[in-house]
Amino acid sequence: MHDFSQGQVEEFMRIIMKIKESKSSFENLINKYTKAKAELYTIEKNIREAEKKAESDYVQNLRTRKENIDRQIDSIGEEIGKKQSEIETLKDQVIAHKKQKEILSKKINVSDQNRAVDNEATRLIHTIQKFLIRFKEEKKKALAKKLEAKLQSYLHKTNLVKKVIVDINGNGDDVDICLFGYDDKKIDNSILSMGERQMFASALLSALVDETEIEFPVFIDSPMQKFDPQHTKNVLTKFYPNVSKQVILFPLLKKELTEEEYQYIQPIVNKSYLINNEKDGSHFVEVKPENLFEEYNNSGYAN
Repeated sequence: MHDFSQGQVEEFMRIIMKIKESKSSFENLINKYTKAKAELYTIEKNIREAEKKAESDYVQNLRTRKENIDRQIDSIGEEIGKKQSEIETLKDQVIAHKKQKEILSKKINVSDQNRAVDNEATRLIHTIQKFLIRFKEEKKKALAKKLEAKLQSYLHKTNLVKKVIVDINGNGDDVDICLFGYDDKKIDNSILSMGERQMFASALLSALVDETEIEFPVFIDSPMQKFDPQHTKNVLTKFYPNVSKQVILFPLLKKELTEEEYQYIQPIVNKSYLINNEKDGSHFVEVKPENLFEEYNNSGYAN
């Protein structure tokens, strides 16, 4: 109600409990004191009746008992004095807290508004956290499905990969991709050929581009270096035309890209260049895509 901090609330509750405990303890001491006083009166009466036998063992026992009770009474009296002092101190603290209450009560309306805003912010944060967890799971499954479809399309071994599982760690910094064959066993990457590994990298790039839905150019150096003829055809006809709206290849002609292989992509090539090396440096020379190999063969670098 007064917008105490957690520490102030705990301190205030301790004061209340201490007052209650002091009151109960004080009442117990009063009861003990009354009882002891009654017992003292009875003992004194018995002593008076037994004065005629002052030297008897019975009287001596009564005197000893009286002395013990007197000491108990003195001790209880001291404890009562301490409790009364504590009660007075606690009363002063109660007065001080009441004054503080009056000051804090002026801020109640503003505090209630701030608390409402804080509660709403906390609720929204929890909602966003739940959404991010669900979103990450959906993205993992979507990426796995796209990568699986890309691999089955690019690889000429149609029975190599059956299923793909993508795992993303808690922070999202690391992604672990596991391939499973048609025997439902995990495929060891070491058994993949260099061409198959290159196809896997190409399929992963294509899947990531599809999943992120971000249009950016793709630059690929030595694009056909590790592919066999079937993989080369697949990557030229299925991967490069679809991986992005703008794809830039840097092949060594006749070595990494033959004229026959170039025919697969020549109809969709927008621009082509040769790099002319001269004494003062290298520069690009634009040639028509349909004349790329003809211009290359006529240049001084064909052999």
